[in-house]
Amino acid sequence: MNSLRRMLDVLDLFKPGTPAVDIEAICAQLGYAPASAYRYVRELCDVGLLVRLPGGYALGPRIIALDLQMREEDPLLNSSRAAMQQLAEETGLSVLLSELYGDTVINVHQEQGRDSEPLRFGRGRPMALFRSATARVILAHLPSRHLRRVYDDNAEHPDVLRLGEHWKAFAKAMLDTRKRGYSVSEGIWTTARQALRRRFSTANG
Repeated sequence: MNSLRRMLDVLDLFKPGTPAVDIEAICAQLGYAPASAYRYVRELCDVGLLVRLPGGYALGPRIIALDLQMREEDPLLNSSRAAMQQLAEETGLSVLLSELYGDTVINVHQEQGRDSEPLRFGRGRPMALFRSATARVILAHLPSRHLRRVYDDNAEHPDVLRLGEHWKAFAKAMLDTRKRGYSVSEGIWTTARQALRRRFSTANG
């Protein structure tokens, strides 16, 4: 792994619940020597990707500027925004624009529907690769060779096994989704509401 990749991997340590990291955490989680960790954070601070705090380092203002640039100039978002607004207006439902990044699906934009509850999956929110309907639709449209590589890397994952116990079954599930043109998933709150309705109906005979 080259030095640039090792330096940028420091940014992956910032996750929900982890707004700041220190040198000790960088060394422990990435296996870097302290001298290397200090050098990487110094360079990241110099270009504004990190800022130094009394107890460690946090994401810097350069990331905010880049996010603004993407919100205003991202070709994918600009070519999709009007269609998303129209779809949200016609259906009353919220519409998400999502993109595959490595083994994660990232939400790029959300158009709030007039008849739907606010979604937790706003811009920048990662989604499980095999669990959400959004991710499954994206997987279903990957080239076969790419899809096989994703499957081989995650063949023992429980969510993959639910979609197919072997490659042929998994590939067929993805092909069915592609032909159908959509995928449906139920979240924990939907499942909970259905269980409460069944319990209420049973109790009231």
